[in-house]
Amino acid sequence: MQTSPVQTHQLKVLVLAGVKVMRVNQILQKVLVIAKVLVNLIIFMGKRYTLLLLALILSGAVVFGYIYYMRFYMPQQSNTYQADARAAYDTFVSGDYAASINNLPTLIAQAPNKSEFGRLKILLGVSYWFRNQSGDRTQAIKTLKEVVNDYSIPAAWRAQALNSIARFVNDSSLSFYQIHFSEAPYNAFVPAEGTEAQKVSAAYLALLKYSDDTYPTSWAEYSIAHQYASLSVSNPTAADPKETAEMMMKYVKDGDSRHDESIYSPSILVHGYYHRAVSLGRISFLLGSPAESVKEAEDAYALVFDTAKATGQDKNPSIIIWRARFYNANLVSSQLNREEDIRAILQPFADADPLSEELRFFANLKNVPDTNFNKMVAIKLAKISPEFRVFLDKLGIVVN
Repeated sequence: MQTSPVQTHQLKVLVLAGVKVMRVNQILQKVLVIAKVLVNLIIFMGKRYTLLLLALILSGAVVFGYIYYMRFYMPQQSNTYQADARAAYDTFVSGDYAASINNLPTLIAQAPNKSEFGRLKILLGVSYWFRNQSGDRTQAIKTLKEVVNDYSIPAAWRAQALNSIARFVNDSSLSFYQIHFSEAPYNAFVPAEGTEAQKVSAAYLALLKYSDDTYPTSWAEYSIAHQYASLSVSNPTAADPKETAEMMMKYVKDGDSRHDESIYSPSILVHGYYHRAVSLGRISFLLGSPAESVKEAEDAYALVFDTAKATGQDKNPSIIIWRARFYNANLVSSQLNREEDIRAILQPFADADPLSEELRFFANLKNVPDTNFNKMVAIKLAKISPEFRVFLDKLGIVVN
């Protein structure tokens, strides 16, 4: 008679359980035998050697306990911690920041080393920032600064804390920076002259360089290159275009050499590749759009979208994905002039909610002068893509 897979599995379970019971019985029998031998030894040797024998027995018990602790108990505890840490990371990546804030402090207290301690504290700080309830953003900066200032934490994680701080500063006001970064070295990162936006931009670049000096990471280096790309747009006569392109390319190539993809969450990995793509697009423009350079920039944008798809970031696109589409379309428009490709790149805007938080970059274009670089690009692209034109129309941005 044949047995079903379920019956086979149940039989295996019973057999394994029986084997385990037999092993336990065997161990107990051996322990009883040893105990009888020891009792007989004590009786045979008499009182004279009883204390010595008891001391030897106690020493043996201590050694046995230590071996058991290191070989069986510690690995079990480590496996439990690793499972809990993995679950906490998955919760963080899912965007459930309230749960992360509840769960992470316990894991931080149990961290087996300072590297893990620093990594988890960064997750906690970022969780505070994105939960954004009363006092959360102050707590976020405080938590991340604690990582930066703890020199027992490996430099790689202190640099990651600085990367997170830089990201948040770039999305904040000058007054926020002045309140939360009044101490050295941060207070020296804001120049005396310039508009509020220029001062925040300067502080952002200084924080990225501070991170890169602490420990080089691809995210900081791609971001620095992108920042120089932005500066070359806002002040195109400030430096020689070729020299600017060469400096930016050095940061991009340095970032490429780090091979540190595994330390980033999916969204940060995509964000870093976005910085890289925008930088390479601007480099190509500054160099006069040589074919090889344009191809490298196109491939960089493809890497952004491919990585987003591979990590599930394309299902609920972030502002980074939308901006990548925008600047990719601009690259194709300004340096390749392939209108069909432009329409394909911008087609997803047909289903985009123009009032969503993820698209506020585009909503803000309504309030800037017509001479603003991004607004000029948007209007140019809207004349090519019907979907993008409708999207801008919903935002109240007139395309003539």
